[in-house]
Amino acid sequence: MVPALPSCVDLLGEASADLVKQRLAGKSYTGPMPTEWELQMNTAVLANVGLRPQGQTLTTLDPLGYAAPDPDNFFSSERFALMTGLQLIGKGGKQEDFGGTDRVRLLYLEVPVYALYQHELPNKGLVFGGLGPYFGYGLSGKYKSTFNGQTTSFDAFDKDNGGFRRFDGGLAFTAGYRLPSSLQFRLAYELGLANIETGPDNKTTNRALSVSVGYSLNKLFGKKSQ
Repeated sequence: MVPALPSCVDLLGEASADLVKQRLAGKSYTGPMPTEWELQMNTAVLANVGLRPQGQTLTTLDPLGYAAPDPDNFFSSERFALMTGLQLIGKGGKQEDFGGTDRVRLLYLEVPVYALYQHELPNKGLVFGGLGPYFGYGLSGKYKSTFNGQTTSFDAFDKDNGGFRRFDGGLAFTAGYRLPSSLQFRLAYELGLANIETGPDNKTTNRALSVSVGYSLNKLFGKKSQ
């Protein structure tokens, strides 16, 4: 069941297809070396939090349940919102070099925090876009290397084998469209800024491009906000 929530909060369940890769740099490489894109499937539960003046009477509602924005005021607080929550997201990449292939698969629990601008389309839903930081913690991972037909693998977060740091963080950008039915489509791009390498000589950062489909859990479970 969805718990009782303030009227400005809407929980969303999301499923996404993500293209992920890593950017490699350091003494072990001749220059910045992006790995190849890899496809991952992920899921998330996010919360949209509308921002509006205290004590405002909600008479006209947009598809998210917030007061309809004043079309003559670009900076009206009803035009802005926050989106945050928890998401499971797979990251990593593949690199082919000197006849061998290295593949990294990492699973993170992430908290994105987006500041959004939203624009209502009368009777057609709304469009939104924004950016903010994200913070991730590595839950599990696998590093697999194949060379001359021989394959070796180990835990990608095993520091004894030169594995990665578990913390990841950076900037996230998103844009989307929300139908009046509460079905939502969203694009997102995560630009990793944290170096997840444990050694001093190299730098590895994550990249992720996501296409997501979501739906209001409040509406799905018939639980009205309080």
